[in-house]
Amino acid sequence: MSKAIIQEIINEKGKTYPDTYYIQRLQKLMDNKRIELDDFITTARMIDRKDFEQEYFTVRVQKECDHIIMFMCGHYIQVLGTPPREAYYYETLYDGVEVEITSRDFNEVVSQLYNLRVDDVINLWKKDY
Repeated sequence: MSKAIIQEIINEKGKTYPDTYYIQRLQKLMDNKRIELDDFITTARMIDRKDFEQEYFTVRVQKECDHIIMFMCGHYIQVLGTPPREAYYYETLYDGVEVEITSRDFNEVVSQLYNLRVDDVINLWKKDY
């Protein structure tokens, strides 16, 4: 089992209106030896900017952002604009360097997020069990 996934399940269950489908997806991932990119993408949930800002009030949201795509362990991508011309935006601090990625290709942005922040952290935690 993964410490990261267990903590994510506990956090979701503690919410006023927990997403039971999301919890079930996470529980299925606990049996995997590794969380691959496709597995990570299955944890995606679209939330409204206003709801995101209420829960994550310290996070800087881009002016053009309407929605946020949330993933397990608090990772997220901002959706800038509206379909069919939306773009996807992700920023992080990686080895002390600020990295910003903007693209109209969701797969490009989520792959970068996974490679920069998720693969090492989540799969490292899974090794602890």
